[in-house]
Amino acid sequence: MPTAAEYREAASRLRTMGENVLRRSATVSGWTLDAHIGPGPVNDRARQGLTVVAGHLTEAADALARLAVTCDGRAATCDRYHARLADYLSLDTAQRALVQRPQPPYSWVQ
Repeated sequence: MPTAAEYREAASRLRTMGENVLRRSATVSGWTLDAHIGPGPVNDRARQGLTVVAGHLTEAADALARLAVTCDGRAATCDRYHARLADYLSLDTAQRALVQRPQPPYSWVQ
């Protein structure tokens, strides 16, 4: 089960991958075959294909960015839980007997 630090590291990697994919999308959408094959139906079909590919790459970049946000949120949830747990553990034995030990809010919180 990932820790808060591992979730943050994953978010960073996902953002980097998303930025790289988005750059590829921009590159693909800027490609032209005019100089190689000239105008006509083949060029039109190639341009359409490149537009579709660029769109898919942009969608993938967006998905990676959303996943990074999810990982950031999970890291924050882990941090809040660990802060509550640290507060609990800082109590003396008599005080601990009066309060319930904090439980992880989700199964993925370690």
